[in-house]
Amino acid sequence: MTDGGETAAARLGRAVALHQQGRLEEAAALYAQVLAQEPGNAGALHLSGVAARQSGRAAEAVLRIANAANRDPTLPGLHHNLALAVASLGPPDAVAAELVRRLGAAPDDHALRLLLLHTLAQTVTGTDVPPAPPVTAPPVTAMAGASVSVVVCSIDPAKFAAVSANLTAVLAGCEHEIIGIHDARSLCEGYAHGLARSRGDILVFCHDDIKILTPDFAARLRAHLERFDIVGPVGTTRMAGASWLYSGWPHQHGIVVHAARGPNPFRVEVYGAPAAAVPGAQALDGLFLAGRRAAVEAVGFDAATFDGFHLYDMDFTFRAHRAGLRVAACPDLWMVHRSTGRMDTVWRRYADRFIERHAGALAPQAAQGPNPLRAVWLATPGAVRAFCARVLSIGAPAFGLLPAGAS
Repeated sequence: MTDGGETAAARLGRAVALHQQGRLEEAAALYAQVLAQEPGNAGALHLSGVAARQSGRAAEAVLRIANAANRDPTLPGLHHNLALAVASLGPPDAVAAELVRRLGAAPDDHALRLLLLHTLAQTVTGTDVPPAPPVTAPPVTAMAGASVSVVVCSIDPAKFAAVSANLTAVLAGCEHEIIGIHDARSLCEGYAHGLARSRGDILVFCHDDIKILTPDFAARLRAHLERFDIVGPVGTTRMAGASWLYSGWPHQHGIVVHAARGPNPFRVEVYGAPAAAVPGAQALDGLFLAGRRAAVEAVGFDAATFDGFHLYDMDFTFRAHRAGLRVAACPDLWMVHRSTGRMDTVWRRYADRFIERHAGALAPQAAQGPNPLRAVWLATPGAVRAFCARVLSIGAPAFGLLPAGAS
């Protein structure tokens, strides 16, 4: 894009030259002009954040560099400069405590929340991994000896082998079976076939490209299903439109880790984590779904309507909610998901089917905000676990609010 005959790239080059000469105010003015031309220019966001830090505006610097990372996490020096900006805020533990205090009075301030997330990220770069907070569960758990059946649809032998090894590890000591469906024409069809073959008290349906990170996963899953009928790591307490992502703040809940490019390969996305389990969920993402056998059999999978690979999860979980089953999003079920969904024309076709079926029960659809994606980038699985544990140990209201009447 040009402005007065000068492209954004040329103007950015002039800004960088001024920046290198130490002329920060002039460079910052040119960065601002570049961003007026191209608001999503990751290079200008990054370097304007560097200039803000060098000018003593640490909070502004963190927000700008984090915004740049959302757009291109591979920019040279970006993660180093983000760490410097966060360090400029002050001692991390003291800064985090102050941000938590301020969020208690202003829980809708997303800028404060982003600062808190990046401050916490800087506290988990070492080797010490604190224990995750305990799950609140009844003193006597009827699910304590429950067996688990996991159904995975996969046409990739390597992915199926990897997810099977991970599931075997996290379910060690728990009676379980892993059922592979390798010829499904749709996820509903595949999951229905797996359900028919399964024997477990707990039924799990998951993608073949996840890796579970929660160390005491089996115990947590059983504890959650003592309280609820259907659970998953991420979802919404207010279904609007055809995706849980449309619900916005404060209705989205959960933590998802995606594989990322760049030096820090784990992108941790925090939608909401007021507690280890958030009751009253209306829909859950399909990367991982678990339920009591009776609940899953009562709801079932509609392979006639959802005869592809989209919206099966929204339909299954929203029908469970509408049937009065207890559905919960559980931000303590941490896992890496190595792919992201695409809302393309095929997705839209199934979205129309979902909306036609559930139109009378859906909340009005709005934009995805105000719930900007809040993400940090971490280097190791241990750092991810430690970070997620710290988020959950803080909980509400800094990281979301429980639905009214929930406990």
